[in-house]
Amino acid sequence: MEGNKDVKKYQFPPPISWSHPWLMFCHGRDLQRQTFFSISEDRYYTRIIPTMRNKDIHCSTNGCLVIEDNGSHDYFLLDLVSMEIIQLPPVEFKYELCELWRSPSNSNCHIWFMNNDFLMSCQLGDHEYVKKEIQFEDEEFLVEDEEFLVEDDMMYEKSILSAVVIESKIYALLLGGFQLVVGDLENSKIRFRKLTKKPLPLPGPQRTMTCSAYLIDSHKELFLVQEIISNPFYSCDEVMDFEVFRFDHSINEWVETLNIGERSLFLTNQDGKCYDVMDSGIKRNSIYFLKSQDRHLYVFDIKDRSISISLPCSNVI
Repeated sequence: MEGNKDVKKYQFPPPISWSHPWLMFCHGRDLQRQTFFSISEDRYYTRIIPTMRNKDIHCSTNGCLVIEDNGSHDYFLLDLVSMEIIQLPPVEFKYELCELWRSPSNSNCHIWFMNNDFLMSCQLGDHEYVKKEIQFEDEEFLVEDEEFLVEDDMMYEKSILSAVVIESKIYALLLGGFQLVVGDLENSKIRFRKLTKKPLPLPGPQRTMTCSAYLIDSHKELFLVQEIISNPFYSCDEVMDFEVFRFDHSINEWVETLNIGERSLFLTNQDGKCYDVMDSGIKRNSIYFLKSQDRHLYVFDIKDRSISISLPCSNVI
């Protein structure tokens, strides 16, 4: 009987406060084990949750995951608090961005998938997605200024890098000069209009560096995070620096900042999030990030620009 209790215990979610950031590593045969690391508690929990075996996680909010089955390619939500599984309509289109807006306990919970041409969204219980065409107010979406050129001497502004939803508005970050646009979700079509008056220059020499960008919402305040990486064609693929910008609505421009206050930013392969630090044990004014094929946790201090490294789950192989 004791053995059965232990088996059941490993199938239950860890006792983590989902209001604070946490890491999850899938490992073992067919990725059958999940190790959850609480950053605020500096403690990890290993579980074997059959529902998560051999699955891809596309995004998460407050302990709820949007998951794709690698075999059937079905999509569903998994609530790690209640362990409830909520099936989603079939995803039969290509997308670049996936977002879970609000947790399933909220009656206005939405799941949306987005590419440069359409936004597909659904609420819990829907059998199909609502499709909205994406349009841009400006006819020309090509940056011609030499200062902003990249490969092939051009950069198309219509390519959406990142997006966040605030109330009934969707804000998107464009590849061309990291320009910010906004559209109304309540309309039948999403018609983006520019907010930024001018493009933001790319950091560093482009032949030896590349850059990832994240648009992050913190209590309706918008941040742009540039992750500056050495170009793998010229050297090892290494994170070299970060630059953080606030969007100043009074001048409609990105303004660089070295102080985000009692908050910290967390970056994943899919998106970025901001958390209030308070007494959580999380380092303030910092950026937490991971590297692909790497189990270490990295922390970048925004003010002094130093990077510290830790290995939170030494048992994970």
